[in-house]
Order: sequence, then structure tokens, then C-alpha cells
Amino acid sequence: KINRVPLTSITAISHRSGFRVRGTLLILNLDAMLTRSRLGVSAAHRDENIGTFAKSFDPTKASTQANVHTRSRAALGELQNVESLPHKPCKKPDAPQVPPPNQESTRNLHSILNARLTGLTQTEIDELYAFCQRRKAIRSMLLAGENSSIYMDVDKDSARDAASVSAFAETIFNYLQIEELRCQPLSSTFLSACTEISPRMRYILVNWLVQVHQSYKLQPETLYLCIAIMDRYLQKCGSGITKDLFQLVGITALFIASKFEEMYPPDIGDFSSITDNTYTKRDIRTCEQLILQSLDFYLSIPSPIVFLRRISRALEADRRMHNLSKYFLELTIQEYDLAYLPGNLKAVVAACLSLAVCAHSDKIDDVWNEKLAYISGYSIDDVRGPVRILAKAVYRQNSPSKYRAIYDKYRLDDLYDKVAALPQLRSAMMEALADLKFDEDGTELVA
Repeated sequence: KINRVPLTSITAISHRSGFRVRGTLLILNLDAMLTRSRLGVSAAHRDENIGTFAKSFDPTKASTQANVHTRSRAALGELQNVESLPHKPCKKPDAPQVPPPNQESTRNLHSILNARLTGLTQTEIDELYAFCQRRKAIRSMLLAGENSSIYMDVDKDSARDAASVSAFAETIFNYLQIEELRCQPLSSTFLSACTEISPRMRYILVNWLVQVHQSYKLQPETLYLCIAIMDRYLQKCGSGITKDLFQLVGITALFIASKFEEMYPPDIGDFSSITDNTYTKRDIRTCEQLILQSLDFYLSIPSPIVFLRRISRALEADRRMHNLSKYFLELTIQEYDLAYLPGNLKAVVAACLSLAVCAHSDKIDDVWNEKLAYISGYSIDDVRGPVRILAKAVYRQNSPSKYRAIYDKYRLDDLYDKVAALPQLRSAMMEALADLKFDEDGTELVA
């Protein structure tokens, strides 16, 4: 018979390498080890659990628990301290009385609206109001027609794109159309204040900026914002800009635009070195301060490419047509006769010319889509003149020149499907769209 050995702790002390090691040895119950069952549970533990269960089990309580009956009761149904209160119907509050508008309140409303148009001339304010009325009239006429549903679903293709917020697309673009006419619009003679800068010099500088923009692989919005900043600064402070400082204004505008649009803009030293160190970092920083102060730090200028993307989705344009529109749109920023137009109108002109080229038509009346009028607020009569100027600029790109950076980009890059090399752009159809006339020797006749 093996006697039960109590649980004992033995401390062993040993000296190894100058350290005292203390360990605890546990002596297990040998009886429990010898009587272990097949299930791996000792008999002592099983008996202990059975005894505990027998002590806690009460047959009288078990019978009571087995015969428990429950019944549903309404909430607060059997509470004696709840009094039944009479039901009083809720009375809808009366609508606040709105006083009828008087002359003073109307005058205050006009003063609030005019406060947002500070800095604009009376001519620019009249043009803004005229555009709003014209856009409203065009949309009312189109929605009153038989095919009004196609104009209500112009943003249906972008409904799956959460970033496009198609539910608010029309409201957003209405705001952008007003904003570009309200905040520092360009006049058709924005270089008139410049004494040493000519449209030809601007044409050459824009060509160089396109090359710099392409070499750094910047976003399209950066290029459009750069040109918008430069043109607005020339309109305000052109009288103090000399030929030697004109390139500094251009590279500084690109530096500002890249910081505003790019996630990883080039360093200021890169912009200085690309001018062959003609302008130092300090020169660029000083010019940056002057430009931002003259523009009142307003850089949220709507980009024409944003309007073009919505138009291409509404027209269900394919890749080739959209790249053609982008090529035409980029040419508008280089042409002085088109640079002052709002971005909304530029996008419509580029899309209309792209429709004519893809349809092999020399008349824009045959390819005009009323969706363009509904989205932009411009009619076909508003785009006839700009389309003619743009078609002439496209046709002249085929002539050899040193300043064809936009043409080379869209002619050689597979990203744009090399649309600038299409034979339609140098055909008789393009001559008819541009209204070009030549003499017997092939020389263009200037009207």
C-alpha cells in the first residue's frame, strides 16, 4: 500500500558559475497518477466532481424548475402605479409667417449678390448675368421637348464611380461655370497692358512650358492652371514685365501650379536648372510672392479638362475621339485668339471639332449634339467662330515649325493614340472647317 504523499516544495540550491539557482520541485500525488482512467481524467478528480454535483443538486428545485410556465404580458400591463392618461393628439406647429418682399429686402438681396462680384467691371457682370439667363433658356427649351429624358441622364454612366458624385454633378458644374466667369475672367485683349510682350512671344513661351511639363510628366491640370495663372498675371501687371523677365513669370507659374496640383511636385532647384540657371531660386521665390499677391492667392481656377471629361462621358465618346478633343483643347491655350475663352466654352469647341473629324464632316451643323448645349449653356451659334479659329490652328500644325510641342506630343506618344498624325487633320475637310482659301500657287489668302 502506497501512502499519500502531501504536496511538498523542495528548494534546491546549487552554486554554478558564482550564481545561486533556486528551483521548486513539485511532488505529485502518486495515488492519483496510478489510478488514471482511460479518458485521461483521474478517478479522484471524477469522484470529486460527482460529489460536488450531488451536493448542489436538489430534487425539489428540479421539479419546480421543470414545471415553470411563462406567459406573455404587455409592457406596463400589470403595474399598479401607472395611471392611464387621456390621449392628446399632437398639434402641428403653425408655419412661420413670411413677410411679403418689399423694395428694401429686394435691394438688400441685390447688394449681397453684387458683393460677390467685387472686382468685376459692369461689362463682365452683364456677361455673367447674360450667360445665366441663356443657359436657363436653353435648358428649359430642351427639357420641354419630347426627348427630355436624355438630358436628365447625361451623368448616368458615371453613377458607379463614387468619386464623380453623379447625383450632384449638375450642381457642381453649374457652380464651376459661374465661378470661372466671376473670379478674375480674362478679356480678349489681356496682353494690351504689356508694352514688351507680344502674342508671338507668348506663343513661344507656352510651347516651351509644354515641353517642360511633359519632361517632368506632370498632370494635365497642372499645365492648364499654369497658363491660367500666367495670363491673369499678365493682364494685371503686364506693364511691368520686360522681355528678360517673361520666362521667369512662366516658370514660376508652372512652379506654383505644380505645388497646387501635384502630389510630388518637382523641387524649386529643378525649375531653376531647367532655365540653364538664368534665374536663381531666390528669383523664383520673389516672383512667386508677387504673382500670388496680385491674384489674391486665388488658385482654384476651374480647369478646361474637367469640363471636357464630363462632355466626353455624356457623348459616349470612344478613346480616339476623347484624345482628339484633348489635343484640340490643348491647342486653345497656345492660340491667343482662344486663350481668353472660359474653360467651359473651350471644352465645347474642342468636342465639337472632334465630332466633325470623327464623322468626316466639314459642317458642324451636321454633327452638333444638343447635349453640348444642355451641359455647357452655349448654343451652336456661340461656337462657330471659335471652331473656325481652332480648325485653322490644327491645320497649321502640319507646317514645319520649331514651336510644335503640342503637335509632337500627340503625334508620337502612344498614350494619346498618335491622333495628331491622322490624315483627316490635313485634308480638304479641315480646310473647309477652317474656311481657308488658297491661290493658284497654294498660298493662303488672308482676308
